[in-house]
Amino acid sequence: MRGGGNCCTKESEPAVEIRPPVAPRSASRVIPLDVIIQKANMSEDTLSQGLEKIHAALENQGAMGMGNRSTADFDILVEDGEARKARRTLLRHEEFGKTSLNSLYVKIGNKFYNVDIVTPSRTHLSSFPTSVYTQHTTFAVIAPLDSMIETKIGAYRDLERKSSKRSTDESDIAFLLELAASKGMTFGFDGVPGLDKDFSASFRRTRRESEKSLDSLGCSLE
Repeated sequence: MRGGGNCCTKESEPAVEIRPPVAPRSASRVIPLDVIIQKANMSEDTLSQGLEKIHAALENQGAMGMGNRSTADFDILVEDGEARKARRTLLRHEEFGKTSLNSLYVKIGNKFYNVDIVTPSRTHLSSFPTSVYTQHTTFAVIAPLDSMIETKIGAYRDLERKSSKRSTDESDIAFLLELAASKGMTFGFDGVPGLDKDFSASFRRTRRESEKSLDSLGCSLE
């Protein structure tokens, strides 16, 4: 008897398509800033150097600020419609540049400081100032105190402005009022747009130390 066995046939497996491994999806690309903008308040010497550089690049334009005010950046005031021209002019000078986020900066020493170009309509000014703040620290053209007070009051009254910025505006106003009073200036309620009886009354309640300055400036409520 012939021995036999079960004979089974194995069906051939279908061909498997070999695909290259899928590379893991890379994380969203982060564009790093090419410069680190300083955030801390600059020294008076740094402020003066920056103002000189701005003056050299934009001879007849005004800056908002002065040597004895703490600040971390530079504000350049130009006429409405002149901001783009001023920006192009600054970027033609090697001390100025722009970050990857397209914001302007000025290089002072080995550090970089933010530069904002502002206009009257953007800064709550009723008109471009026709006078300047007298100072002997730099050759820069500085906006007069009444213009700086006006723009700060306008910003302070802007309810859509961040509370932290409005708090800074409040401190700046107190400083500017005291500075103007120390120089013997008198505005009255008609001298500076925004510096009216309502503002004087409300500001006295929040900044008691400004009462004497307001009285000296002709903004007494009596």
